[in-house]
Amino acid sequence: MYFTSYWKYIKIGLIAIVAIAFVWLAYSWYQEKNKPPEVVKVPDTTVSSLSTAFPHETQSTLKDMNRQIERAKDTQAPQYHFYTYNQEQADHQAQSYAKQQKADKVMKTSVTKQMSDIQNPDGSKTPGQQIVENDYYAINLNRKHDIKAGAAVVNGTAYIEVSYRNREVEYQAFYSPEKQTGGAGIKYTVAKW
Repeated sequence: MYFTSYWKYIKIGLIAIVAIAFVWLAYSWYQEKNKPPEVVKVPDTTVSSLSTAFPHETQSTLKDMNRQIERAKDTQAPQYHFYTYNQEQADHQAQSYAKQQKADKVMKTSVTKQMSDIQNPDGSKTPGQQIVENDYYAINLNRKHDIKAGAAVVNGTAYIEVSYRNREVEYQAFYSPEKQTGGAGIKYTVAKW
């Protein structure tokens, strides 16, 4: 009798630990999801300069970023173009726009310009303020398509699997060479982080 009540407290403790871990993971996921995209100033868009600006990215991701930036610069105007007196204000505004578009990174180029002197009514001149011209490019590194191949064993039967993902939907095909049977499946992504 003593052992069963002790075991009940162990179960309650384990359930509490799992619940706390779940709440912590959900909170971490929420914080990561709502974090504004990083704004990075890169002098040029070569893969080597991108690798110094983004040291944790893979070479394929850096090449993809380079391709997206070059295409954006060649074919379209910057997604965000601000004239501000304060660099932080422009960065914050670009982050909020990029967050709405679900961009992963925001690249910027900035040029400081001097406004012309202002002529006062008494004939004196007031020196002009410095103004910062900012161009921002939002980059989304999320791949929209992928193809996977693999194998599965179900009830002792081996299957070859091929799947294709288009954004949130994944289509699967299974084939068993042993039993000459096949099957198909479809999945929809309900959560990402």
